[in-house]
Parts: sequence; C-alpha cells; structure tokens
Amino acid sequence: MIYFTHSLKRLLRNRFNLFFILVFPSLLLGFIFGFGDFGSGNLSVGLVDMDNTTLTEVLAETLRESSPLTILEEEDIRGVLASGRVDYVLVIDSGFTEDVLNNKQGSLRGYSIQETNLAVPVKMKMESFISSSKSLAAAANGDVEAFYKGLNDYRNGSFSLRSTSLDENQKDINAAMGGIGLLSMNMLFLATFATINLLKDKENKTYYRVLASPLTVKSYMLQSILSFLLVSLLQVAGAFLVIVYVFKIYLGPSVLNLFVIMSAFALLCVSFGVALSSIARNTRQAVNAATLLITPLSMLGGYLWPREIMPEILQKIARFLPTPWVVDGAHRVMLGNPLSSAAPEIIIMLLYALVFFLLGSWRRVDVYR
Repeated sequence: MIYFTHSLKRLLRNRFNLFFILVFPSLLLGFIFGFGDFGSGNLSVGLVDMDNTTLTEVLAETLRESSPLTILEEEDIRGVLASGRVDYVLVIDSGFTEDVLNNKQGSLRGYSIQETNLAVPVKMKMESFISSSKSLAAAANGDVEAFYKGLNDYRNGSFSLRSTSLDENQKDINAAMGGIGLLSMNMLFLATFATINLLKDKENKTYYRVLASPLTVKSYMLQSILSFLLVSLLQVAGAFLVIVYVFKIYLGPSVLNLFVIMSAFALLCVSFGVALSSIARNTRQAVNAATLLITPLSMLGGYLWPREIMPEILQKIARFLPTPWVVDGAHRVMLGNPLSSAAPEIIIMLLYALVFFLLGSWRRVDVYR
C-alpha cells in the first residue's frame, strides 16, 4: 500500500486542499445551521378532514403546534388559496386512519397557489407523524384499542420521538437537509481532485514510471481510489463532528445511519471522478467538464433547493440521475426510519458507482500488465 500512502500525502500536504476538504464544509454547514433562519412560523395551513377520526384530530393538533391552522371544507380550497388566507392546504382523504392501522402510507393531498418550499416543513412533519403512527399500529398488532391508548400517551406527552421533537436551540430537519445537499455538492467537487491527480500522473509521466515498478495497473487504480475514498470519508466525518459537537445541530436520531448513506455517496463521487479522468484528455478539460456537469446535477438532485419546487418534468428527469438518491436516503434516516428503509437509495448509488468505475476503466488502454 505504498502508493496509497503517497497518494494520501499528495492530497493532504497542500494547504488549499486541506482547507477545501476538511475546513470549508464544516464552516459552510455551521454557518447555515447556526445562523440561518429556517423557521416555518409564517406558514398558514388549511386542513380538510374527510376522515374525522381520533387519529386525524391528533394530526390537526400536531400541525397547530407550529402553524396557524384553519379547518376547511373541500369546496373552500380554491377560494382560501386565491385570497391568501392560507399558504398551504392539506386534505386528509376518507380511509386515512384505516390505511395507517393496516401499516399503509395513508392518503394525504396538498395544495398551494404556487410551488414554494414553504410547504416542505409541513410535508416533513406529516411524514414523520405517519411514520410514528404506523409504528404504533405495528406495535398494537391489529388491536385498535391498544393503538388509541398509545396515541393517547403520545397526545399527553408520555413519550416523544427525536425525529419530531427538537429543542429551541436546534433548527428543523428542513434546514439540516439543505446542509446535507451542500455537503453532497462539495463532495462532488472534491471528486475532481481524483480526476486531476490521475490526469497529472499521465501528463508528467508518473503513471508510466510507477508501472515500471512491480505495481500493476489494477493495484495502482485500487490504491488511488481507496485514498480518494478515505479523504472523502474524512470530509464527511469532519463536517459531522463539527456541526454536532461544536454547533450542536440535530442530524436525526442516528448520525451513524446518516454516515452510512453519505459513505455510499462518497463511493459514487470517487467513481465519478475516475470516469471523468478516463473521458477528459487533460486537467483543464476535466475541470471545465466537472463544472459543467456538477452544477446542473446538483440543481436537479435537490442540493440547492427542494425538488418539489421544480417543474414535474425536471423532477422526472432527476429520477434518472445519480445525485438525488443521497438526499432521499438522508431524508429517510433523519426522520427516524431505520437504515433498511434507505436500502433502495443505497443500492442505486452503489450501482451508479459500479457504472462509473466501469466507464473509467474500459478505455484504459495506455498500458497493459
């Protein structure tokens, strides 16, 4: 692993590299979380309850805790939105409670006068509430009386869930998701370090001198990839340590689960850099290509704003890209869901990583060993 050590030293000995890799992400996230204003108190919500059960009453009380709530009829929706009386209308369809008791998602509909990210905290609160209710239903195992007893305990504060209960010194998960998006974008740009180093090795003939030694092409690439992956993981770990222990920011009930999600994305980023090094002919071309690719990929992936505010056609296009899956996986675990709930997102990121690695190796015809 001699080249692995050499590659690490080359990445970390430059002060600019150290700042960009370890310091800049932590400062950026800390600034956003610590000083940003992400409150959702200005959002007024209208509620149309077509199910009218105890569960929907608790849901209404949960909404009222953070937003002014107006009870409406379905025919009132267009008028109240047009007049500006409410910013967002939530409709609970008939059969919602029965679906939740049967461990299904439950039918909720949302309306707003125009696409806005103001509704994101409400949507996240609803997702968390439904997840908690489904957990109660699963624990009750079909016993409706036991379910409502647990729900009554929930209403009376006999227990709380970290995924929905934040103290006044902590920002909401919506703010944290914005920080995760920016960290993910920074990790993609970090992948260009892998591209530049691999291309520089070829430009200054280091690549060929290394291969004149007993080191094989496969070993050279593997050790390079491992060094880039380790640096990317150090970036994530450093950012998490600073924002959790220095800025005291809430990143969900399990930071370890979130780290696993980000680790899968780190592998994807490294593979992206390797693929780019195979396509680009020189470092200048690689930097230009990375800038042109990473910026739109980050926008469509929801790193700079919630994907819900984008036109539907762009949301559909984003589903075929590698970038949105880290946000979706992080969203799940930060709401308190187990890591297994993010398995589809992790698998998709690993498959994209495999595709990028294959793309980065199939044209490697410079040297055969």
